[in-house]
Formats: sequence, C-alpha cells, structure tokens
Amino acid sequence: MAKRGYKVAFVAVLTTILVLSVAGFALAQGGWSDLPLSVLGKYGITAEQVGAISEGYPDGTWRPYNTMPRQQFTKMAVEAYKIPLVNPATPTYSDVPPSSPYFQYIEAATKAGLTNGVGGGKFDPLGIITREQSAAIISRWVAEANGYDLATFYTPAQIDSILGAFPDGSSVSASLKPEVAFAIDMGIVQGTAKGLINPMGTLVRIQGAAMLIRSWAIVPEEKPAAPPAAIKLLSPDKQESLIGLTKQYTFQVLDANGNPLKGVLVDFDIMMAKWYVGNIQPDAALTDADGKVTVNLVGTDILNDLEKKAKLVDWRKGERKEYFVLFSRSGFTENLEKLAGERGNLLLWN
Repeated sequence: MAKRGYKVAFVAVLTTILVLSVAGFALAQGGWSDLPLSVLGKYGITAEQVGAISEGYPDGTWRPYNTMPRQQFTKMAVEAYKIPLVNPATPTYSDVPPSSPYFQYIEAATKAGLTNGVGGGKFDPLGIITREQSAAIISRWVAEANGYDLATFYTPAQIDSILGAFPDGSSVSASLKPEVAFAIDMGIVQGTAKGLINPMGTLVRIQGAAMLIRSWAIVPEEKPAAPPAAIKLLSPDKQESLIGLTKQYTFQVLDANGNPLKGVLVDFDIMMAKWYVGNIQPDAALTDADGKVTVNLVGTDILNDLEKKAKLVDWRKGERKEYFVLFSRSGFTENLEKLAGERGNLLLWN
C-alpha cells in the first residue's frame, strides 16, 4: 500500500500519521430564511461555512432539502477548495456550453481531476448527483492535495474490507470503489441511519455542503515543521472500557528530535488487544500546538464477554434464541445503536 505517511503500531491502535493541517477558508456570512441553526446544527456546520461555498438563491432562500444537480455540487466543490476557474476555447463537454453559468466551474473541476463527466463527452449537469459520485469528487481532491495516488493507496483486499463493513458495500460502482473507501476511512462519508452506504442514493443540498465542509479538516494548508516520527499515548492505557461508554485518550505526535508537531492528522484503525476492543470517534483528528490529539474510545469489551459466557451455558445450546441486553445511564453511542439495529438480538436500555 503506497502511503506517504508514517505507520506506528501502538498498543491496540494502528495509527497512520498523515502530514496534514486544517485548511483555512474565508467564511462568508449567510443569513438565509430557510437555513436556521436547527438545520445547520444537525449537520455540525455553520452559516458562515455554508456561505463560503454557496450564495443561495436570489429570493433569500438556500433550499437545503432540494436535491442537488451535478453542476451545483461541482460549483460548491470548486468554491470549497478555491480551485482557479478556467475558460477553455473548446468546451470539454457537449452539454456544458460556454454560455452556462457553471461552465468555468465544471471546466475547473475537470482540469483539477475531480471529474471526467459521465462518458460520451457529456457531463449531465442537471442530473442529480449520487452519494458515491460526490464522495469520489471529494476524495480525489483530498488525496491529490496530500500526494496520494488513489489507485495504489489501498490494496483490493483493503478496499473490500472497508466497503464490506456495510451490507451494500458491494453495490458501489467498481470504478469508484477506491474513492468511496477513502471517503469512509477518512470520515468524510458516514453510513445512513440504516447502516448503509447507499451509493446510488441522491444528495440534498445540505448533505452535499456538509460533506465538503467536513473535508476541510483533512486538506493541508501547509506541512508540519518536520516529518512525524513517533506517537505516544499520554493517557493511562489498558483500562477497561465498558460498551457504549466513552473514554478519552490523548496521544502526542513527535518529530525525530522529540519535538511536538502541530497540524498532523492522525487516522486511527482499531486492532484487537486484550485490554481493548472497540471503535474510535472521530475517525481522524489533528494535533494541536502541543502535538496532542484527543480521541474518544468506545469499548465493546462487555459484549464480547457476555457472548463468551453464553457459550458456557449448556441449556438448549444450539436450539435457543439468544438475546443480549445492555444498560447505560448515559445512553449509547451511534456506533453501538447501529450494531444493535444490524444484529436484532442486542437490546439497549437507558
């Protein structure tokens, strides 16, 4: 797997350190009548961020739940990543003439390698963009900005593993599997409420904007002062982490001289270990001025223990229907609720 990063195996965490930093964007003030805080907050974005990539409509609305045509998403992507506009003498696509207000944006995205149309010399500008198409556009920019070749970033087995975590992973278009896997791995794309990728599903405008805005955090503005050389766990390790409950762990990224590095994106992949089995939230996070990054570890130790103990009970073994019930005063994480929905025999009470 070709990655221009540094792998450090640490306790139960296989950490890929990507040399990245937060992208800075000039944020414009929004103020649309149909884009209140209740809508923005659901997607974890602000009006200023939306204003940086979209002007809305002349009547003062933004229409967050309208489906998003391919030309609109492409324009948002070009604005989000500050890609210079281009105005070629000969149009790349027969259905996007120079007279189109989206012409320079679509040409800019094509030149930057974000899109190559739908085939046959067409772009299908009015077609509604799908979840996998939008993920591909974002992944191509993020990968290129960091010097990664999506064709070699993952092995076929790794791609299958990432997509295989979803029941409909096999339905992702073959030509877009590397891009969608990258988007999932980097936390750009998340599953639906039903735990699906839904690659052919369409996007509404607020969903497309949120995906682009989330990707800013993994687009580098400048490299750290030196290459990362090591990562160490500052929090106490080997602690029991109860299922559905979250514990915070802080790591520090250092250079070869032991100096902390700011602006390094740490992408965590969880491995099995005696002291910890679970998930990390978020999928990736940037180090601060002290080279530190704090992530939430969501344990699944107790569920595994319950399943092992159930196997020791001989009563009607092989014939009985087993259910596992978990209790928590503070509720459960999204990942655990997703697991319960998939399994059918895991009941959550709070």
